[in-house]
Amino acid sequence: MRLRCDLSRTMKVRGKIHPLFQLRKNEALGYEKDMISNKIVLTFLIFSSLFSLVRIDLSQSQETQTKEKIISTFTGKIPKEWGEKVTGVKTRLGTNQKVIALTFDACGGPRGSGYDAKLINYLKSEKISATLFISGRWIDANRDIFQELAKNPLFEIENHGLNHKPCSANGRSVYGIEGTKSVDKMFYEIEENAIKIETLTGRKPRYYRPGAAYCDEICVEVANALGYEVVSFNVLGDAGVTYSKNQVKEALLNAPSSSIVLLHMNQPKGETAEGLIEAIPELRKRGFEFVKFSEHSLKWSPTGKPVAPNFPPPVERHPPSIVGTHSSTAKGRACTPKCVTVRRLGLLLPG
Repeated sequence: MRLRCDLSRTMKVRGKIHPLFQLRKNEALGYEKDMISNKIVLTFLIFSSLFSLVRIDLSQSQETQTKEKIISTFTGKIPKEWGEKVTGVKTRLGTNQKVIALTFDACGGPRGSGYDAKLINYLKSEKISATLFISGRWIDANRDIFQELAKNPLFEIENHGLNHKPCSANGRSVYGIEGTKSVDKMFYEIEENAIKIETLTGRKPRYYRPGAAYCDEICVEVANALGYEVVSFNVLGDAGVTYSKNQVKEALLNAPSSSIVLLHMNQPKGETAEGLIEAIPELRKRGFEFVKFSEHSLKWSPTGKPVAPNFPPPVERHPPSIVGTHSSTAKGRACTPKCVTVRRLGLLLPG
């Protein structure tokens, strides 16, 4: 009885629980709370993981269904058009403002994977916005440069196809470049490069320019079904980096308002940068601004031909063995008209 009273006195001080016992009681309660919190967190993580797996599975299933639906919808259709300005291809900005969209293609491949640092550095220093159409094979050859360009808010990275192929539903070719052979190959060419760009940048492209800027109307429909606009041009800026500095300058100075100008950023040995550097100050004096596609809508302009100065055929500035088809094998001779057209692609100068 006395022991119980002593113990009671030790546990209570003036009717209150002894601090030592209170501390141990609080520790026990805290431990229980921690256990409950941990169970809640663990349960949440388990359900989140399960939900993520279900969502990924549903997403993959939806993508598969979308692919199968698009391919089945357009397979078997016979294209009626082939070129740079087929029905639905956007060639102008949808505005009357005094603006120009400069676009630069990076085609990739053995002779098209160079990088015109002088040109890009000038755009950066002058804070000139531009749209960069980049192929998957150029990305593979220039991964670090691509990541740097993608982080710069001056530039919008857009889709130039996984392998820079003309976009054909039935295997048509242009300038000796073989196009996609079917709708499923067309789907692969467009979507795989879009996925590559999105994976590396976190942003999915909105615009697609086929290899050589050539496609049929089925390509346009497939790209639209995937959520992309197909874009060509109305001003030929450097003719595949075959124009001289003065020719590039004149082409740019002749560009009307709302133009989409086609240039290249993958051939540093050309004179695109020099011509651009001379033209930009004059265009700014005339009141022109340089914009990205996201700043304006785009429109299809079915009439008229692309703007290009009436220049004589460019004179080759490199060994004929690199170029391909020529009127003569002698260095310094002009290309045939066919060769001029081929060289417009920006694939033939060594990069």
